Amino acid sequence: MLQKIIILSGILFIAACGQRQETGAPAAPAEAPAEPRLSWKPPLAGTVVDKYEKPVTGTRLYNAYFRVSVLATDSSLRGHYMIKAEFGGNIHEIPYELPAWSDDRVLKPVVKADTGAYACLVGFDSGSGAFRPYYRIDAQKSGDMNIKQVATYMLTR
Repeated sequence: MLQKIIILSGILFIAACGQRQETGAPAAPAEAPAEPRLSWKPPLAGTVVDKYEKPVTGTRLYNAYFRVSVLATDSSLRGHYMIKAEFGGNIHEIPYELPAWSDDRVLKPVVKADTGAYACLVGFDSGSGAFRPYYRIDAQKSGDMNIKQVATYMLTR
């Protein structure tokens, strides 16, 4: 009988050692890996940060271009820029503010071609190398230009 009690105690001891003890506290959520930061600083005010241009074809305008440039301002460290959109003789300047990022990083404005004869996207790179579109600018042969916000960026902590 004593032998059965010792064997049973040994089995219970081994089983108890193999179990994981629960503390009742929930496991901490894993943090998302930090996005890489750009080693980029805005240039002096008035400097072109990025641009897209395409010649206007099929018109009688001489050397006409569809051109969209992002220009640095005195407050570009805070995300304030100027968009200069040109289509032939039509020129428009639009203030442009990049979204605030969670860790006060400086975002870099980027201009890329879009679908359509005279269209481009103005967005930014936050350091990951991914282009994040923010505005779409397009022009028609009639000379009309449109700017439309295409995305909103919301930060979660």
